[in-house]
Amino acid sequence: DFKMDEKTEILFKGNGKSIIGIKNVTREITGEFTCTANNGIGSPSSRKIFLMVKHEPIIQKEVNSTIF
Repeated sequence: DFKMDEKTEILFKGNGKSIIGIKNVTREITGEFTCTANNGIGSPSSRKIFLMVKHEPIIQKEVNSTIF
């Protein structure tokens, strides 16, 4: 579970909508998230999203070994 803490911030709030930003993301955070809003009146509302973090490719060097 990912809880809103120091890793998140509200970037925009208005017209009945809010945008939440996630700071310092890494490719390990890629996956499904559920956002739940609850104002204390009625039932909470939830939506699922899939977050894909795009990043530069990582090239691993292969050691060439010569067999005689």
